[in-house]
Amino acid sequence: MANVFMCYIEDTLQATGKMPQFYRRYVDDTIVFMPSQVSAQNFLNTLNNSHDAVDFTMEIARDNSINFLGMTISKNDVSLETKVYKKSTNKGLLLHYDNHVDIKHKRNLIHTMLNSAYKLSSTHDIFLSEVDNVTKIFQKLNYPLDLISNIVKAFNQSINTCVTPSNTNEDMLTDESPQPIRIVLPYKDQTCCNTVTKQLKQLSAKIENDILPVFTSRKIGDTLKPKEMKPRIINSQCVVYTFQCGLCDTNYVGYTCRHLYKRINEHNKSIIGDHLKQHGITGDISEYFRVLSKCNNKFDCLLRRCCGSKR
Repeated sequence: MANVFMCYIEDTLQATGKMPQFYRRYVDDTIVFMPSQVSAQNFLNTLNNSHDAVDFTMEIARDNSINFLGMTISKNDVSLETKVYKKSTNKGLLLHYDNHVDIKHKRNLIHTMLNSAYKLSSTHDIFLSEVDNVTKIFQKLNYPLDLISNIVKAFNQSINTCVTPSNTNEDMLTDESPQPIRIVLPYKDQTCCNTVTKQLKQLSAKIENDILPVFTSRKIGDTLKPKEMKPRIINSQCVVYTFQCGLCDTNYVGYTCRHLYKRINEHNKSIIGDHLKQHGITGDISEYFRVLSKCNNKFDCLLRRCCGSKR
């Protein structure tokens, strides 16, 4: 809802030509490039005056750098560099190795930190520097150096195998390059996925073509089929009910310890059903039934039925 609210304000400012050329926002964090501090202050006033509920503050770049969404953006001549940002209060308190947590969560924590460093580092040297920082942090948390080194090595291998189009030499691409083969497999558990992935890698090396598994999980709708929604009167059970014909004064008071919809279906073949057919009424007849009272047992149904029929 907050994002929809801000989008409406931004569209209004865009329509009136008050939006800057570069404006990016994530939830309530916004970065804007302005030609001067005066123009930045004017835009801040315009943004805050757009609605009474809007109250933004402004932080100006210092030493050609500014922090935004967990990273530091620095201006280097005519280019921008990014790296991981850590607050001065950050003490590196993460999951300790001696905690009683499964080892896979500890390994994934290191991998997450490395992936964050890789995504936020604009150059390879900055990434290597952040890898050293991550290694020092986890060493202080008693993580074995061999474990950290193996995860770092595996991560480096994974990013080296991912070739992006910008880093690809177009002269080396030919129409004869084999396309990867994707196989759709049902997901069972992570252990089976790891085993299948390893076997497919071995097969890929033999046939000299990549085979990539695509694991899909079963949808809950495949197991649980939606049931027909019935009115509340139909789902009632152990009740005293009444039938009232809508075309005459004919009525009937009965009871059932089963679901009422079953009893109503039986009335289609009873005297009530014949009476309705004489008046040309067919199809769903539940609208002519009404629950008089909810009962706890059969004796209670008999007692309340007697009271209802006398009334």
